[in-house]
Amino acid sequence: MPYRGRGLGRAIAVRLIEDARSMGYQSIRLESLKFLHGPYTLYRSLGFEEVPSHENNSMEAYHDQGQLEDYNLVTVFMQKDISN
Repeated sequence: MPYRGRGLGRAIAVRLIEDARSMGYQSIRLESLKFLHGPYTLYRSLGFEEVPSHENNSMEAYHDQGQLEDYNLVTVFMQKDISN
């Protein structure tokens, strides 16, 4: 992993946030697996906060209700206000 620790993930995330803001988005939501500590730490450092599972999360189209409940147990849902 020669690129790990060089700030590439942060640079990409910051650019995506800036692009979303310039397009008029008011907030950004994301979901990530709880055991992925690196991304979770990055998102928190960028101002994302944990929120309850949002309606129409990305997996609803792929899983039945039981599988979706299992997915929600291992997933962190986050949101950042970018309206300023």
